[in-house]
Amino acid sequence: MKKRYVVLCLLFFLVVGFGIQAAASNAYAAAATGQTSSDSGESGGGSILIPNWVEDVINSVKNMTKSFEDLMSGQLIKDAIDGLVVKMVDEMLAPLFGAFGKSFLFTPRVAEIGLVYHTWSTFTIIGLVAIMAGVGVLAWKVISGKKDMKKLLVGFIVSFFAIIFSLTILNFLNVGVNWLTQSSLEGIVGEEKIDYQGLTGEEVLKAIIIGSDAITDPAYAGQSLGELTIQTEGGIFTLLIVCFFEILPLFLVSVMKTLLLMILAMFVAGWISVTAYTGKLETLVGFGNIYIRTLLVGLACALYWGIFVRSQTNYGSGMGLSSDIGVPPIVFGVLSVIALLIGFYFFWIRPVWQAMLSPMTLGGAVTVERAGQWGERFSNGLNRTGKRLGMEGLQKRSLGWAEKSRQISDVGQRMKQAASGKGIMVDRLASDLTLGTTEALRGVNYEEPTEWMKESGSVVVTETPSITASGEQLIMSDAAHIRRELTPKGFTSSALVHFPPEQHAGMASKVQTLQKKFGEHALQWHAASGQLFVKDQVDPIVKELGNHQLFASKIHHGLAKDGAFVDLMQKKVTTLDQTKSAKVAADAIHKALPSYERMQVPAGKSEQLHKHLQEQPISWAKDVQLRDDELWVPAKHAAEAQKVLADMSKETVRQVRYDMPKGSSFLEGMINDWKKSGTHTTLLSGMQVEVGGNHLLLKEEYSEAFAKAYEAYRKDRTPFWRTRTGTIKVIKDGVPVDYGRHAPVNGLDMGSFEKLQQDMLTQHRAGGEA
Repeated sequence: MKKRYVVLCLLFFLVVGFGIQAAASNAYAAAATGQTSSDSGESGGGSILIPNWVEDVINSVKNMTKSFEDLMSGQLIKDAIDGLVVKMVDEMLAPLFGAFGKSFLFTPRVAEIGLVYHTWSTFTIIGLVAIMAGVGVLAWKVISGKKDMKKLLVGFIVSFFAIIFSLTILNFLNVGVNWLTQSSLEGIVGEEKIDYQGLTGEEVLKAIIIGSDAITDPAYAGQSLGELTIQTEGGIFTLLIVCFFEILPLFLVSVMKTLLLMILAMFVAGWISVTAYTGKLETLVGFGNIYIRTLLVGLACALYWGIFVRSQTNYGSGMGLSSDIGVPPIVFGVLSVIALLIGFYFFWIRPVWQAMLSPMTLGGAVTVERAGQWGERFSNGLNRTGKRLGMEGLQKRSLGWAEKSRQISDVGQRMKQAASGKGIMVDRLASDLTLGTTEALRGVNYEEPTEWMKESGSVVVTETPSITASGEQLIMSDAAHIRRELTPKGFTSSALVHFPPEQHAGMASKVQTLQKKFGEHALQWHAASGQLFVKDQVDPIVKELGNHQLFASKIHHGLAKDGAFVDLMQKKVTTLDQTKSAKVAADAIHKALPSYERMQVPAGKSEQLHKHLQEQPISWAKDVQLRDDELWVPAKHAAEAQKVLADMSKETVRQVRYDMPKGSSFLEGMINDWKKSGTHTTLLSGMQVEVGGNHLLLKEEYSEAFAKAYEAYRKDRTPFWRTRTGTIKVIKDGVPVDYGRHAPVNGLDMGSFEKLQQDMLTQHRAGGEA
């Protein structure tokens, strides 16, 4: 106890001693400068009872006590560690700021980088010399008569200009992406006054932590990235997480993106020259694929930055999803970077690695093949969408796109199968120059198509039959009722007398004679319909005509007025004249009697439609009559009935698309032969032929009949191919044989021989590699 007491006393006197010394020093300094406590503006100035130096001693003791408390609680140690970590992080990140500022948000203009320009210039000179040499040789050969070299010559000339303007085109793409980035950031961040291209790397990173205030608020300008981060929720833990899981990965992406664009720009002339000499377009396809993907990665980084700057800004204002659920945006930021990197791996890193494995073609063949595969999937999706929405046009176009996509995919496969030596084009040139000897020596085998017809998809359409009113009307009443209703309205007994066509010529003169005898209005001859209208005295007039060897074939008795006639047996209304009075009389019949009109519906559908109508809540449906498989509806509802019956008669029809052999040209001839023969009328009525697309659409119900007709048409015909010079080739024993310049009788035009030759050479190369 005594020892503890002594130690405490010593500590007390030491503290008091230091306090007195400090107070004395302060008092001496104040005296030397001629200032007092009150003059210096400090509160709690000295008084007569308590001098200033005593107060200074008391304040010093308080400060020492606070420091001692901080030391004992660990706060002093914590502050020291935080300060050390912040300093270390700031020093570590400082070298990265320059790269972030120059390349993270915006793509550097590669044409303005000195190293890129000088290297590009060197390879451009080498490439132009090589291309000019090739142009000279090919031009001489074309002039010498080797027309097949013309296509290669055009390719070399295009490559010459492509090399000259290559860097300009690449720089234009960079500028375009940067413009898109600037516009996107203005819309996402919501700050149009910010010069995004002028931001420093530290400002870019600080904005991710606290939002756009880091750029617009001067209060944050003096704080380092580490100091700013450690003040956020999570402190030093947040700082370390952001550094290692957000800043460093994005820095690596930014650097890789810039280096890759520089490398592509520096050596673009070399890849164009390789394309010209090898004829492998996949090289340019691979180059474009990698370059565009790299630009899009840069745009994705900028969009990521803009989205999370906006999220942090909203969070600071108490708005947005993060604020609503109480999770800081920085948590989402770290998770999104991980997702972003995974997406970059599949979209960018893996294709770049594949391009590195084949530096001469840059993986262009794989790109073409996958483009075709994705195009086919997308087209098939559109086809299904068109079926769901009932869009016939979209279904048909999507099938065409799918077929073209399959062709693109096949091109990519052929590119992959091609040998690393001479290309297919060189093989073809060698074959043409040696009249096919090189092919014969190499054992290239020619085959006819193994698939003569391919079902490549379907279109589902809704067909609405044309249902119209026949114009033929019927009175649904008995003869007695008709007489009771029409006689008071001025209708009188009459008859329509029909005569056979061979007697029509003599009727006109005889009718004039009879009109003089029986009266002008007693009878009228209608030459167009071959009908004689007789009023009142039917029997005497018919007997008189019989005396002149004019015998009636049919006599219809009824009532008539002003040219409108009602047949009392058939209950039909006939308008004899196209006069206004005849129309008024016909309307009077329909108003007085229940008049029905016959609907022209598809054969065999009348009974089914009648039954279905009875089940519908339509006011006139119960009045519809079915007679001798004919459908009669109330005349006043005829127009409405046409629409209702058309809707009821709709059918969903599946049309199958059939593609003819690739490159063939016989489809149009086959259809024309069928039309001339007249043997496939029904089949042709259910068919839509696209000669240019070399395919047809056929109703599924006709598929079997079409297959038989198609097989019968082609089985006895000789397939032939036509060369560019007009020579006919036929395949015998796996060899293309010259047939002359005229197609064989019953020939089957298979199109271009050069296309067949390219396919066979590719197939031979693939077999040799296997």
